[in-house]
Amino acid sequence: MTQPDSPILRDLTCRLGMAQCRSRKRHRVVIFRDYEGREIRVVTDLMQVTAEQIALMYKARWQVEVFFRWIKQHLNIPTLFGTTENAVYGQLFGA
Repeated sequence: MTQPDSPILRDLTCRLGMAQCRSRKRHRVVIFRDYEGREIRVVTDLMQVTAEQIALMYKARWQVEVFFRWIKQHLNIPTLFGTTENAVYGQLFGA
C-alpha cells in the first residue's frame, strides 16, 4: 500500500512476453508520477527495494542522462570516447 502523498500509482509483478515466448522470471512494474506530473512506467527485477526507492533511482538516473545530453549538445561532443573519470574530464577540457 502506498502513502496518500506518494508519487507511486501502481506496483505490480508480471511475466513479460507472449504465450509462445514468455519470461520465466517475474518482473516488477512500478508506475509513478515524475516531477511534472507525467506517468512513468519502469520495469525492473529489483524485488527487495520499495517502489518509492525505485522511483527515486529512476529520477536520479534520468538527471544523469539529462546532464550528459546537455554536455553533448552545448560542448559539441557527440560521443564520449572514454569511460573513466580522467578520460571524460580530458575530453571536456579539450572541448
